[in-house]
Amino acid sequence: PVDDRLRNRETYQEFLKCLNLFSQEIINRNELQSLVYDILGRYPDLMHGFNEFLGRCESMGKAPVPGDDSTTRKAQAKLDARDLKAAAQRDKAMSMRPVAELDLSNCERCGPSYRMLPKGYQRLACSGRTPEIQLLLNDDWVSISSGTEDANSFKNMRKNQYEDNMFRCEDDRFELDMMLETNASCLEEMGKINANVSALPAEERQQMRLEEKNGLSPVHFRCIERIYGDHGGDMVDLLRKNPGVAVPVVLARLKQKDDEWRRVQEEMNKVWKDVYEKNYSKSLDHRSFYQKQLDKKCFSSKGLLSELKELNEKRRAEAAATPAAAQGGRAEPEPDMVLAFADMGVHGDLHTVLAVGANETLSADTVAKLLRLYRDSVASVLGIADQESLVTALSTAEATAAAGGGRGRRGKKRTSDDDEDEGEGMELDGEGNGNETEGAEGSDEGAAAVEGDDEGAAGDQQRFEGCRPLAAAAVNRLGPGAEAANAAGVPAKCTIFCNEGLYVLFRLHYILFERLSSARATAQAAAKAKGDDSEAGGEGEYKTFVGLLTRLLEGSLDSSKFEDECRALLGTGCYTLFTLDKLVFKVVKQLQLIMAEDVGSKLVGLYKYESARGDHGFSTRAYCANACVLAGDDALFKLELSAKAEEKGMGNLSIRTLDESARTEAPACALEPEFEGYLNTMVGSEADGSGSQGVFLKRSARRPEADAGRVTVRNGLECKLNCANSKVSYVLDTEDVFVRRRGAAKPVLSTDHGVAKFHAWMDAQTGMATAS
Repeated sequence: PVDDRLRNRETYQEFLKCLNLFSQEIINRNELQSLVYDILGRYPDLMHGFNEFLGRCESMGKAPVPGDDSTTRKAQAKLDARDLKAAAQRDKAMSMRPVAELDLSNCERCGPSYRMLPKGYQRLACSGRTPEIQLLLNDDWVSISSGTEDANSFKNMRKNQYEDNMFRCEDDRFELDMMLETNASCLEEMGKINANVSALPAEERQQMRLEEKNGLSPVHFRCIERIYGDHGGDMVDLLRKNPGVAVPVVLARLKQKDDEWRRVQEEMNKVWKDVYEKNYSKSLDHRSFYQKQLDKKCFSSKGLLSELKELNEKRRAEAAATPAAAQGGRAEPEPDMVLAFADMGVHGDLHTVLAVGANETLSADTVAKLLRLYRDSVASVLGIADQESLVTALSTAEATAAAGGGRGRRGKKRTSDDDEDEGEGMELDGEGNGNETEGAEGSDEGAAAVEGDDEGAAGDQQRFEGCRPLAAAAVNRLGPGAEAANAAGVPAKCTIFCNEGLYVLFRLHYILFERLSSARATAQAAAKAKGDDSEAGGEGEYKTFVGLLTRLLEGSLDSSKFEDECRALLGTGCYTLFTLDKLVFKVVKQLQLIMAEDVGSKLVGLYKYESARGDHGFSTRAYCANACVLAGDDALFKLELSAKAEEKGMGNLSIRTLDESARTEAPACALEPEFEGYLNTMVGSEADGSGSQGVFLKRSARRPEADAGRVTVRNGLECKLNCANSKVSYVLDTEDVFVRRRGAAKPVLSTDHGVAKFHAWMDAQTGMATAS
């Protein structure tokens, strides 16, 4: 069917429209065939079948008269003539179409890639062929693509601009070499002809005609036409008709152009050499352009959070599919992500470049606060807070701030055009180089906001640090197993609960650590490739790279020059290092955001308090409960470093998203600082009696000696205060008990006194009876 062959619904609708116009007699037969040929011209078999179908339809419309054979023969002859004419028009039109537009699927094939041209396709004439050449050259078979060699299959491997420059140089060299070689071949043949012409007498020289067998091919005539430009055809005709006069002139012209073009070749060789030297190493780097595009997504908060979300969903799906017995009664689920910190020596260089990047965009006072935040969060968790490089950078920033240091050396706002991630992206120019477009990095508004809110933020932090949210009995109230999380001996400083901002900071820090580690490994490999197998050689290459990165951050080295130096130093495999400046400024910006964020600063303060409690008084569940209070409804993540005590800065940092079931309810004793102080003054102080006032009624005065032994008190009633909404509720199955025994025994009377009194009364009664 036509519809199946066309494989295009719109084209098939156009075909039906043509038939509709013809059926309504709006167009005639010739116009219909012309329109249909534009649609079915690539399918000769369909076009032939359509013409036969059209002829049969017309013959069916005119019923022949019975018994009149002449009328039938005339009608058939007319149809045959029309078919022949249509076939001739079709063949003519087909011969004018390019080979690429022909449908050769039904043609004879030779192997997987060659097809025979249709018989009706006109072959182009070619002059200048000898019988030997005619036997070798092919005019009937054409090569078609079988799929993999199609040019459209390599769209993903686009060439960079440096490779394009080299290709253009190669094209220019090829064209000039072809011109020189063709001209040299023509000079050789023209020299032979000139020798023959010079040997002839004058009369024969004038009558001589140049023929093809004399040695000049169409290529040579094309060379002569090229050197004479618009008059090339006239010179070729003159050369054919009067070679005795034209050959010496053309030969001199060919020698002149040969000398001229060879001088141009010598001059251009210097230019081409310079182009090759500047573009060769860059042309081998096909991945840096795509890496810069990929880093734009990887450095964004949205991309980092979505990556963790996907891993969390995958982990939960696997846990749901795994039977409970196979999980072995794990206390905690598997982490969503594990970050491996393996190279201890990288931390020092990381602190150096981070301090340089902060100094370039922020004031000295803000840099000191930023480095303190970094020390109290990331460096403290990794156990590198006391590393010399960080201590030196922090002390330098504090000294500069104390001396009244101003803004960074750049002192200008870094613009951003990324609308997708609220100014967190970076823009790429046409050359694939990243522009410095970190929106809030070093901006005056961002620094002013941080500095302006410094007093309030510092006051809140101090008040929070003074809060003691957990009393000594809090662990008991959390229930049994509260210390189970610490049974494995995990230090308190190695666990932190953070929100999205702090999580992004840890991830960006790890990416920077990973890039610097790869730079160090690449430097070692580059040193070995240069013949230096010693560790000092690779370390020297790495230190040189760190110096280049520092110059880039300071602004004394531009991005393109930095990339060239890196390729020359480390090779083409260092394409992941070209965006390190964007990454450093991204870390600085994230630290600024956490400083300006209330929840992030409080979570860092809570981590400092929990770390200060030590391993013995530290409770993961209590810490989680307080972090949940600060985070509220925001997402919360648990980060835990598993490392040996002697391996500071090394280990695996596990990251897990806390779902609703993992969140711990705040204990009843987690109080606000103000309320805690008020409560302590009411119930925590002892009565000293110095300021006691006398009672109004003496009967109301208590006599402790009278109540001794008759009153029992047991305080067991518990109240629970929700710090989020300040609601107080009683804890079930708890009570206060106060018992006073009222039925005290009466004083025991002396038995002898009663008996004596009774006997006296009896005697009185007896005496009275006797007297009467």
